[in-house]
Amino acid sequence: MPMTRFFQSALWNDGLAEVSLYDATRTQYGVERSFAMTLITVKEDFDPDQMVKSDSPREGRTLGVIKNHLFFTMPTENYPYNFAASSFISRSSPLHLWKMSVTASEWCGITTRLLRGWKVPAELEYRSYFDGESEGLEPLDWPANGVTEEQLLVSLRALDFSEGLRRSIHVLERQIDSHAGPPTWRRGELHVTGRESLQLHGGSEVEAWRVRIELRDGSRLSYAFGVDSPHLLLEHEGPGGVRLALRESRRWAYWDR
Repeated sequence: MPMTRFFQSALWNDGLAEVSLYDATRTQYGVERSFAMTLITVKEDFDPDQMVKSDSPREGRTLGVIKNHLFFTMPTENYPYNFAASSFISRSSPLHLWKMSVTASEWCGITTRLLRGWKVPAELEYRSYFDGESEGLEPLDWPANGVTEEQLLVSLRALDFSEGLRRSIHVLERQIDSHAGPPTWRRGELHVTGRESLQLHGGSEVEAWRVRIELRDGSRLSYAFGVDSPHLLLEHEGPGGVRLALRESRRWAYWDR
């Protein structure tokens, strides 16, 4: 799939993170819930032995990755749901996922997932508090143009955007969920339908590239990315009542006090 050098852009070498806040919805118990979601995108140097961020990176010794970390708290009538997912993607190949970790917690328990993309074959380890799920370790035969649904939020920003672009794609089912189990790949087609005007939070209008993914199971994913670099995610819609709309974005070192 044609990709730009977006992940290797000097933008990610400035020591700052891109922190974006979205107005979001998701369906739970048959009701559409509203909440705020934070999406953090930042460059990291990965230790290839531990597969975590290196505190002493050295050229030729560490892996260059883009970390895409999202988290949100979704309220319901009885108690809130807390979700977080971190994807670590190769800077040299925006479809290559080194690692993804996911947590879901609420008053009934905690569910976790760890996708080890560095293994051959890749594998997904999960632990769930639900009867019939418990825990498991599943091998993943990674198909050509394979990508996780969570990863798409940033990896698609590296597309060589052009109207009419079509490519086959395999999408791993959404991992941000309280339930867990053997993962499922869904085959589909990616289509850049063209440019459109989009109204943002606050009323300003911007030009955006519209990207749609039609999956063979009948589900659809839709994205809008800013025409101008760095092609910020402006909008997203997916199954389960999932919707994202950008409220604000800035670059800053949020870890500094």
